[in-house]
Amino acid sequence: MISNGVLHHTSDPFLAFRSIAQLVRPGGYLLVGLYHRWGRLITDARRVVFRLSGGRLRGLDPNLRAAQKSDAKKRAWFADQYRHPHESKHTIGETLRWLDEIGFAFVKSIPRSHLFQPIGLADSLFIPETPGVPIERLLVELGMTLRGSREGGFFVVIGRRPSAHS
Repeated sequence: MISNGVLHHTSDPFLAFRSIAQLVRPGGYLLVGLYHRWGRLITDARRVVFRLSGGRLRGLDPNLRAAQKSDAKKRAWFADQYRHPHESKHTIGETLRWLDEIGFAFVKSIPRSHLFQPIGLADSLFIPETPGVPIERLLVELGMTLRGSREGGFFVVIGRRPSAHS
């Protein structure tokens, strides 16, 4: 089950998370993409500037400066990032608690919750790894404040429902 960029626009993201988790078959995976609490700080600041300037100064967003993107993609990006009426922000640690509460095992996060271990093209998203210790996750997540500028402050967590015979 994939929920990419949706739950943070619901009124109760954890309730929505639990609801979609019920649809995952035993041994299946749940992949959830959410806005990050600190990774959205730069986006939040730009949102204020855009609101005060009447939507001008769009060059502050690197995705809106990208020459290779069509005008339609730029309009969609602007609407999603800066005009959406509701969004919540979360952390990897919070989603780890969500996984625990529904009985799913953590598989992986993007970015990885270990320092200096980027996801490579040869990496499998479904080979389980440990979630990293809290201080390491904190440092990774603080680093998202800088990278969030281009990515929109987005992260992904993958969990696995226990198989029926485990």
